[in-house]
Amino acid sequence: MDKAIAPKKTRKHHDEDFKRRVLENWTTSGKSAVQVAREFGVSTFNLYSWRGKAPHQGPHGGLDAAALAAEVARLKRELAIAVEQRDILKKSLGILCEPPRKSMPASKR
Repeated sequence: MDKAIAPKKTRKHHDEDFKRRVLENWTTSGKSAVQVAREFGVSTFNLYSWRGKAPHQGPHGGLDAAALAAEVARLKRELAIAVEQRDILKKSLGILCEPPRKSMPASKR
């Protein structure tokens, strides 16, 4: 009984640049992990593992302080507009729902 000896599988070692490019493609393309893994010839398990080990770009997804400040200012302006619109609608609804005043003179015919 001669058993054919299967060649030993060797692990693929990917450099950090390759991992970064694959992760960037995955996060920006909107494709699923399976699609990206097939495109680059890696395992989906590798993608999830690399994502877990990747250095995070900060608590806000890589935005720097200036970008965060600009986003906060934009959101504050948007909130102020929404609050003003809400207040106007409240007032107009209150005016429209008031019963007619009795002091209004009746029309004479």
